[in-house]
Amino acid sequence: MRILLLLVLLGALAAAQENWRTVRSSAGRFEVSLPGPARTSQESLDTSAGTLKQQQFLVNLGQRAFMVTYVDYPEANVRELGPGKVFENIREGVRDDGATDLCHAGLKLGPHQGCALSYRKEGRFWVKSRLYLVGSRLYQLTATGQKPLDPATVRRFFESFKILP
Repeated sequence: MRILLLLVLLGALAAAQENWRTVRSSAGRFEVSLPGPARTSQESLDTSAGTLKQQQFLVNLGQRAFMVTYVDYPEANVRELGPGKVFENIREGVRDDGATDLCHAGLKLGPHQGCALSYRKEGRFWVKSRLYLVGSRLYQLTATGQKPLDPATVRRFFESFKILP
């Protein structure tokens, strides 16, 4: 019991010692706390809905990384599929991309539908993600590491995410 308490306290101490910063994106309409300075980038994604632009906010800490991305899908596609099918397609894509130990659960962020994913990638990366569909915009929060991730740090990251008006 004492060892478990010590591990929990060490995890909480590690999370407290991170250099957390709030990132606010008016274009992305979100706010999140990240454990370091975020590098922003944009990339084009070829999808069945056409070529889409994905915005990315990344903190790379070497053995771990934290990332927020968002992409705007055509409204007609989202309306036709519905949130359940959008998340199902994402889970299938993750599985097809070699994920193992895939677990998923539905969740909500206020009135917005979401999905929680947890999996191993290539047998060496631990990944935890939260996805939220807000209108036709898909937000993805991802924490990944070469070792199992500290639950307190991941929880702080996920719980800090807010949709802005």
